[in-house]
Amino acid sequence: MEANRTEALRLTVEPGARTMVVRMEGPLLLHTATKARERLHDLEERRPGCLVADLREVTDIDSTGLAVLLWMHRTQTNHRSEMIVVSASPMLDRIFEVTRLCDVFDLRREMPEPVR
Repeated sequence: MEANRTEALRLTVEPGARTMVVRMEGPLLLHTATKARERLHDLEERRPGCLVADLREVTDIDSTGLAVLLWMHRTQTNHRSEMIVVSASPMLDRIFEVTRLCDVFDLRREMPEPVR
């Protein structure tokens, strides 16, 4: 699926007591991934116990988008915290499978109970 190159990524950060939810909507590609990472630059300072990356509305992803997700995961792992990736997209499922990121990320189809 090729997203319109002018389409913007909408990124919402919902901090909670223990869990932070990062909702992404639109393409997570070269032209949007840099801004996403800039928006999340203070993730290391916040140190949420659990980070939930809600990708249910992501329309496309490339290697730079995957790099943002890996950076988020590494940040959480460095602080001995968890990261959950929520996706119900067959396209993302296939990409995670081909890249073997399905072995790295805790992938879920739905939001975890305490976050709903």
